[in-house]
Amino acid sequence: MNRHIKGGFFIIASMLLFSFIGIFVRVINRKIWILLFYGGLIGFLILTIYLIHKKGMRYLWPKKYKWLLFLSALIASGVVSTYFQAYRTTTFANTVLLHYTAPIFAAIFAPIFLKERIDKPTIISLALSSLGIILIVYKEGFSLSNIGTIGSLFALASGILYGFSILANKKLSAIFDPSLIMFYQYGFFLLWPLFMKPEDYIINQREIILIVIYTLIFSMLPALLYLTGLKDVKAQHAGIIAYVEVLAAISYGYLFFNESPSLLTIIGGALVILSGYIVMKAEFKRR
Repeated sequence: MNRHIKGGFFIIASMLLFSFIGIFVRVINRKIWILLFYGGLIGFLILTIYLIHKKGMRYLWPKKYKWLLFLSALIASGVVSTYFQAYRTTTFANTVLLHYTAPIFAAIFAPIFLKERIDKPTIISLALSSLGIILIVYKEGFSLSNIGTIGSLFALASGILYGFSILANKKLSAIFDPSLIMFYQYGFFLLWPLFMKPEDYIINQREIILIVIYTLIFSMLPALLYLTGLKDVKAQHAGIIAYVEVLAAISYGYLFFNESPSLLTIIGGALVILSGYIVMKAEFKRR
């Protein structure tokens, strides 16, 4: 299989798994930083053992690009925390739409940071994807004027940070193993005790099980798939393909919460799929 197409499929798979995040944020009804801390702790320990066994201690502290690893980790921490907080303080519609302004920021800054040319498929796909997202969330009641402004700002912040994260990870994925990038990103989550009280550390058995499942299957695995796929896909295209997460999230909403999609949702989903096809076709031509 063409490596560009394969990279696109890896990103799609990661988005299908990432789509479960909103469900876990709502089911685990605890403060955001508690979920991030315990999830980060589990991921950090697993990656530490793996990297020391496979690569050795020296690999954990590379000679070059340490500053970019720390910057990527800081940005990733900001993306996840603001994204989770948005789910708690505003609607799914506001959260998803504003979060997925990320490809726009990635496309705007990619020529500056990665020296990628903004090509015609990117422009067409951005337009189709944006229209599709608007149609999908329209019936959900998107309105900045009557829905929690603070939550909307959190969602927008997550979108801006996510756009920069795409660019940083694109650069890093060409240099380091994805597991090392994840190692630094999970390590930053260990700073969240700064916001926790001693009693916050106490969690019950059900919460432990949910956090372990979330961390291993819906956080670590999709992150690994995403970073692996990003090696062979343009940063601009990776951001557009990620719109699959929105389509998947709506499908999960129907399956788990019996939320039937409207006609506009179906049309919007078709536009998202079409934009993904255009991107995949463009990647195929990059042999």
